[in-house]
Amino acid sequence: MKKKLLFASLLLAGSSFGQGLTQANEPTIGTSIDMFLCDSFATNYANITGTGVTWDYSDIAGFEGELRNLTIVDPTTTTNTADFPNATKAIIVENFLTTYWTSTATERNSPGFVFYEPTFGEVKAIFNTDPQKLANYEFGINDELNDNFAGSLYFSLSGLPQNPDATGTSFAKIDGEGTLKLNSSTTLNNVIRCITIDTLNTTVPFVGDIQLIRAQYEYYQLSTSNMPVFTHTTAKIVGTGAVDPLTEFTVVLSAVQPDHYVSISESEKLNFSIFPNPAKESLTIKGDFNNASARILDQTGKTVQSVDFISSGMTIELNDIEKGIYFLELNVNGNSRLEKFSKN
Repeated sequence: MKKKLLFASLLLAGSSFGQGLTQANEPTIGTSIDMFLCDSFATNYANITGTGVTWDYSDIAGFEGELRNLTIVDPTTTTNTADFPNATKAIIVENFLTTYWTSTATERNSPGFVFYEPTFGEVKAIFNTDPQKLANYEFGINDELNDNFAGSLYFSLSGLPQNPDATGTSFAKIDGEGTLKLNSSTTLNNVIRCITIDTLNTTVPFVGDIQLIRAQYEYYQLSTSNMPVFTHTTAKIVGTGAVDPLTEFTVVLSAVQPDHYVSISESEKLNFSIFPNPAKESLTIKGDFNNASARILDQTGKTVQSVDFISSGMTIELNDIEKGIYFLELNVNGNSRLEKFSKN
């Protein structure tokens, strides 16, 4: 039996649902917004649903200087336009994901997406057998949909091109309407929340049947913008018979600058250095600290490695990390700081 892989329509596959959403109030080509990358440990408030509710993210921390641009573009201007000939719009999450859209007066669909994943490189999901439905128009509070979709995946594994079949299921609902607090001075009223849960089924050669499951929460204040003001996305990949996920990560983005930061600049409370930078096989941490913990994050905020009980001079092996740009977050007695490094 095939397990399920949600290779993620990750960040904004179902963007811009809302009160009375129609084709006419979709975000238009050229619309763009910068989002602040936030602490991935933030709660998703899954149980806060209904009308008149409050979602409070006023104490959330951000990663200083880390923004992700979201832009709606003409799909013919993208590199992979030939793979999605019927798309009318594409939404680009900077340096990460491009999702393609088509829409009519009664529904919005996705013929697929393209994103970068360290293990598989560039991944293309082309739903040419059965596109994924993202919304029925008009789509309002408590409206929901269930959909099946199918197509093919294109990626490389160990340098060899792969093209397995893929099938998926998706669920979407506008499950709440109320107040969203984004920092101590920013409270947004008349906000709606859209939840999307989807899977994509496939079998990966040499790996077997796997399942990646995505749960995404998007918040909109449609009186001011058709772009999201906050998103919380968690995805995990589970292998056949595995108890723990092969990988799991959370990406949190806010349109409003957080009050607090995990700083990547020098800090009086926590001083340390990492070397060599660029790194190749290992990274050494040196500073005035003992009994620290560390996380290595990729550019989306995904934790790719965690290490506990770190002391000054300790070396972290990087053998399981692909080449690229990363952040090392060191935590000592509740104080955290980020340092950017690259692996060659």
